[in-house]
Amino acid sequence: MRKLTYRFLALLLALSLWQCEQAGNDHDDVHAKAGSENLHAHADHDADHDKEVPEEHGESEHDADGEHGETSGDHADREHEEHADEADHQGEEEHSGHDGHGEHGDELLVRLTGEGVKLAGITTAVLGKQTLRQSVLLPGEVVFNEEKLAHVAPRFEGIIKEVAVATGNQVGAGDVLAVVENNEHLTRYSVTAPLSGSVIEKHAVRGEFATPENTLFVIADLATVWVRCFVNQQYEAIVREGQRVTVRSVGADLSASGTVDYLPPVIDPATRSLTARIVLPNQHGKWRPGQFVDVEVSAQKGRSVLAVERDALQHMGEKNIVFVPDGNNSYKPVEVVSGESDATYTEIVAGLDSAAVYVAGGAFELKAQLVTSTLGEHAGHGH
Repeated sequence: MRKLTYRFLALLLALSLWQCEQAGNDHDDVHAKAGSENLHAHADHDADHDKEVPEEHGESEHDADGEHGETSGDHADREHEEHADEADHQGEEEHSGHDGHGEHGDELLVRLTGEGVKLAGITTAVLGKQTLRQSVLLPGEVVFNEEKLAHVAPRFEGIIKEVAVATGNQVGAGDVLAVVENNEHLTRYSVTAPLSGSVIEKHAVRGEFATPENTLFVIADLATVWVRCFVNQQYEAIVREGQRVTVRSVGADLSASGTVDYLPPVIDPATRSLTARIVLPNQHGKWRPGQFVDVEVSAQKGRSVLAVERDALQHMGEKNIVFVPDGNNSYKPVEVVSGESDATYTEIVAGLDSAAVYVAGGAFELKAQLVTSTLGEHAGHGH
């Protein structure tokens, strides 16, 4: 009995050991199978990766290359445009300087032909010391010399039978102007010129009735004219009879020297000024009654300074310029600093050296040429 029990226990132990061994084998098989499947799956994954990755990588590289190529091209284009803009900007700056609006404006030249120099009236002078005079400008008007003016009327009433002159004719003292038939005695008599001069008005018409109250002709000797100069009270002390003055036409290049012939002792109540009278010679008839003028009266002598003639100084924008000769029929604008002026000269503070030759006459015409050429060049580069 005891032996059966031992055998039974040994059999159970052996059976348990066998089951454990089987279980271990199964476990190893499962692990081996799982490992085999994992290896197979990994191999498949690597194969798939070998197939797909090169294509994707190729496409990625191609895309990257394409994108990189486009970016490089865009970058190159931008660099080209920037260089072009810089070149254009430099060109504009150089062009601006050439046109006299930059720092190199003194390199401008106005070139004329020999005929152009004559037409522009170019004259030159030398910069030197001039004495500026302190003076005042007074308004005035040219009028007839009343001592050389005649209003001609008939002596007796009658009918005008003949008219011998027309407006504008020159007549001498004693010349017949018209013939009138006396209305009372039916006799004819001549109306004659009382002085030599020009017929400036004619009111005589053949067949009309004339009376001594009718002015038939106005005759004026225009060899001299008067200037009525209106002297405000503040300037009464500087205007004197016998004083030499300069008369300049307003709006015309015409001037002359004259003498204060008469200064009234009373102030005109209408204008609250003195009406001084100036006699001007007028042999060539340039002064015409009715012209407005400025009368320059020198108050006192001023200081001596380097100065140019007033017409030589021209204004361009905010700059004052004087033209100087620069070669054959070429003229260069030079920027200057101006000072005081009188009716004839303008002081030059800086910009020109003493004894420099400058354009005294025709400077305005040179400025016009310069402005026209500058505008033309800017218009050509407007696009």
